[in-house]
Amino acid sequence: MTQESQALTLWVSPALGVQEVAHASKGLEKKQLAAWHKLLSRGDLIPQQPKHFYAKAAYLMHQKAMPAIAATEASYQVLGFNEQDFWLKVSPVHLRPDRDTLVLIPENELAVTVDEAKSLKFAFNRHFEAEGLQLEGTGQAWFLRLPQVIDFKSDILDSLKYASIQGRYPTGASASYWRRLMNEAQMLFHTHPVNERRREQGQLEINSVWIWGEGKLDLDNIVLRNDAQIWSDHSYFTGLSKLIQATQVDPVCQYTQWHQHVDFSKGRHHLLQVSPPELTSAEDYLIWLEQSWLSPIAAGLVNGELHSVYIDFDYSMGWLLEPRYLKRFWRRNIPFKMIKE
Repeated sequence: MTQESQALTLWVSPALGVQEVAHASKGLEKKQLAAWHKLLSRGDLIPQQPKHFYAKAAYLMHQKAMPAIAATEASYQVLGFNEQDFWLKVSPVHLRPDRDTLVLIPENELAVTVDEAKSLKFAFNRHFEAEGLQLEGTGQAWFLRLPQVIDFKSDILDSLKYASIQGRYPTGASASYWRRLMNEAQMLFHTHPVNERRREQGQLEINSVWIWGEGKLDLDNIVLRNDAQIWSDHSYFTGLSKLIQATQVDPVCQYTQWHQHVDFSKGRHHLLQVSPPELTSAEDYLIWLEQSWLSPIAAGLVNGELHSVYIDFDYSMGWLLEPRYLKRFWRRNIPFKMIKE
C-alpha cells in the first residue's frame, strides 16, 4: 500500500438486472470483459441490507442509521433549519387516472420551472396558512417544518414512479389529516393558472403533492466522515456530506476522470455514485462498465493506487476487493445464482 493508496466504492445506480447482465456476459468473448470476470469472480460477496437509494447512501457512508430524508435535505435548503424540528418533504407530482386508480408521475418527469414552483408554493402557503403550515425551501425543493414528532410513515417517492398509489398512501395516527391535505392541494392546484397554462401547452399538470421522507435528525447517530469524498450531485448526498463532514465532489463518468480530479489531501475514502449512459443493449452496458470502470479499477488494485474497492450494483450482494484477492486464480465463475435484485 502506497501513501497515496485510496479506498474506492463504486455504486452503479440504476444498474441492469442481474439476470440480464448474466445472460449478456455469455454473449461476449471473455477477453472483452476480462476485468468484469476477474473482479466479480475473485471478490468477496457482501450481503446487502438497504432496500432503497437513501438507505443505501447512508449504509455506504458507514452510518449507524439512515438520517431522515426530509431533514437531511432541508438542513442545507431551509433558512433557519433546526434539527429539533420534525420534517416532511413535499414533492409536486402528477397523478394520472388509470382505470380505478391513480398513477404517480414524479417531479423530475414534469420539467417544473422555478417560476411555476414559486407560484404553486405561494398558493399552497396562502391556502394552508390558517393551519400553521408553510412550505419552506428553495426552488422546487419543498419542506414542511413541524414542532413535534408525529406518527407518520410513508413510502419512498422513488418506489412510486409510474406506480399506482392505491394502498400506498402514508400511514400512522395522523395519516388521515395528511391525506386530506394532499386532496385539498390537488383541488387547489387543478384550477391554478400554472396548470391552466400547462394544459394549453400539452404539458402534464402539476396537480398534486406527495408527502414523504419524514423524520428529525438524530445527531447521536451521525458518524463523522471527514476522511471521505462523495462524488455525486444528488440532493440527499449534499445534505449528508455536510452532516458527516465529508467532501462532496461533482460526479464523474469514468475512472480516468476521477483520477484526474481527485484531491488526495481531502480524504482517502471515495464513494462514486455512477449512472450509466443511455445504451441500446446489455452488451453495450457491460462494455461501457468494463472500459470506463472495471478495467482501470483492476489496474489500480495491481499498481497500488487502490488498497480496497467495493462494487455495488444494487443487488442483494456487493463485491469487496483487495489487491491480494486478485491472486485467487482458482475462482473463475461469477456466482450469479447467489445474487438477487
